[in-house]
Amino acid sequence: MIKTVIDSDAMVDKIVGDEVMALFGAPVPYEDHALRAVNCGINMLRAHNRLIAKWQSENKPAPKVGIGINSGVMVVGNIGSDQLTNYTVLGHNVNLASRLCAAAPGGYIIMSEYTFQLVRNLLEKNPQAITGRVKFKQGDIVEAKGIPQPVQTIMVELIE
Repeated sequence: MIKTVIDSDAMVDKIVGDEVMALFGAPVPYEDHALRAVNCGINMLRAHNRLIAKWQSENKPAPKVGIGINSGVMVVGNIGSDQLTNYTVLGHNVNLASRLCAAAPGGYIIMSEYTFQLVRNLLEKNPQAITGRVKFKQGDIVEAKGIPQPVQTIMVELIE
C-alpha cells in the first residue's frame, strides 16, 4: 500500500495500526488532489484484491480493506515540540477522514460529499482521468465522533 501511495505522488504521513494515512496536495499542492486520492484508493483496492486471491488460495484469512477520503482545509507542517516533531496534518478535516476510514465497508472507498464534488468537477472535464471502471453511489450517513453534523458519504465500487 505504501508503494501505491508513493506511486500516486502522495506522501505517507503515518501508519496507525492497520491504517495508512496519506497526504495528497501537501507538501506539493495539486489542483486534482481529490481525484489523485480516489485513483490511489482504487489502485489500493485492486492490489488488495490480488492479495486476497493469493491468501484464499493458501487457505489463509483474507479480510477486505475499506478506504476513507476527505478533503478540506488542514493545518500542515512540522508539528510537535523540541523532543519530537513530525511533518503532518491536523484539523477537523483530518479527523473526518479518519472517521470515514473507520466507517468504510470492506472492499469500498467512501468519501465526503465535498470530496466527491471536487472529483466530479474534474471528471466532467476529463472522464478518462479515473483509474478504470468504477461506480459512484450514495453511501451511508456517518455519525462521526467529534464531528457535529452527520456526514453523507459517496461510495466508490470497483467494476471489474
